[in-house]
Amino acid sequence: MVMEDNKVVVDTVIDLLNNMDCDGETMQFILKKVGMEWQMLRQLMLTMPIEQVEYLIDERKDLGI
Repeated sequence: MVMEDNKVVVDTVIDLLNNMDCDGETMQFILKKVGMEWQMLRQLMLTMPIEQVEYLIDERKDLGI
């Protein structure tokens, strides 16, 4: 029952984000506010193809940040 209730809430939040054309900065702000920024970074780094991760690391190094 709780899982079904959570699915409805999650689906509603996704619809709201899609309807407001949520951009990357807004999504990052949301992740930070809910305390998930580090977890999401780690999860994406570990699940994306290594070539994409390396490309972004190189891009960051090139930008000097």
